Order: sequence, then C-alpha cells, then structure tokens
Amino acid sequence: MRDLKTIRIEKENASVDLNRSKSTLGVKHFQTHTYVSLDNSTKHYIVSAQGDMDREISYLISSNAKVTEYKNMSNEKRFSFDGHVDLKLNFHVPSSCKVFSLPKATNVLASGNDVKFEYVGVKKANVKIVCEY
Repeated sequence: MRDLKTIRIEKENASVDLNRSKSTLGVKHFQTHTYVSLDNSTKHYIVSAQGDMDREISYLISSNAKVTEYKNMSNEKRFSFDGHVDLKLNFHVPSSCKVFSLPKATNVLASGNDVKFEYVGVKKANVKIVCEY
C-alpha cells in the first residue's frame, strides 16, 4: 500500500470517525461511494463512525496534487501539496476554524463549510487550518 493514497468504501455516505482514525486526511462522498484519503504513513487505521460524521472537524475533501507532508496537532492541521498542474484543493472547514494558504490562492470559493482553493500558475502550496475548540 505504499503508493495507494485513497481507499474506496462501497457505501454511499459512509461515516468515518476522523478523531479515532489514524493517518487519514479526509473523506469525500461521490456518487455511490465514499473515498478516504490517506497520508504517507505505511500503516493506516480507519474507524467507521456510528451515525453522521462529526462536522466540527476540519479535513481534506479532495485535491489534484500529492500531499507531501501532513501534520495533525490538537487544534491545527498542516498540509503540503505538490502537483503537476494548477492546484485545486477542497477542504471542510468548520466555522470555528480559519484557513491560511501559502502562496495565497487565486480564487477561494466557499459553500457552507466547504472551501475550495484554486491556484493559477501554482503547483505547490502549504495550507494550515487552525481551529478554536
């Protein structure tokens, strides 16, 4: 599993407990499947959640670049991305959190708690999400 970075769960809207899961970057629900993004660790631990997912946790929904570094601290998450084309990054960011990116994204599109960063001419970026709990 060294090169595999996403697990597909054959269940629409499967809930993942991101607090108890280890080495997981986030979740995306698409069509009839749930995709769990994984970090660069060699071991991953994915915990199914009872009921709905905790929407007060920040997480990566999708990206068109490789995550080269990930740090998950108590109230802060840091992501480094390295791609081959202009970056498109999508995160779930609760209202108790703030997100910062370097370089600054060309376009920032928000829909509820989901935030999409689009970069023009940028193939590498660092994103930091800081939450107040």
